[in-house]
Amino acid sequence: TAVEAAWSRSVQAKGAEGLVELAVARQAAASSLWAGAPSIELSQRGDKLLDDAGRRESEIGFTWPLLLPGQGSARQTAADAERQLADATALAAKLRVA
Repeated sequence: TAVEAAWSRSVQAKGAEGLVELAVARQAAASSLWAGAPSIELSQRGDKLLDDAGRRESEIGFTWPLLLPGQGSARQTAADAERQLADATALAAKLRVA
């Protein structure tokens, strides 16, 4: 119980906890079907600075990042390895505190 109490108050515990939380978040992101979040872009341009002829351009863009073949499994493998590293780092820090 003394080791657990010391571990719960140590700086290493907070750092290790942060690494594990980051690894869990990356695992969740790696399990996504898309490479990133979709976005909409809106843009307008006019000629007021040049000759003020009243010309205007409007653009609407939509992006939806897709994963390349094999990229999803590679991201998942990397996230799993990062999670194992975070768990091992936390265990090593706990043993140092002990």
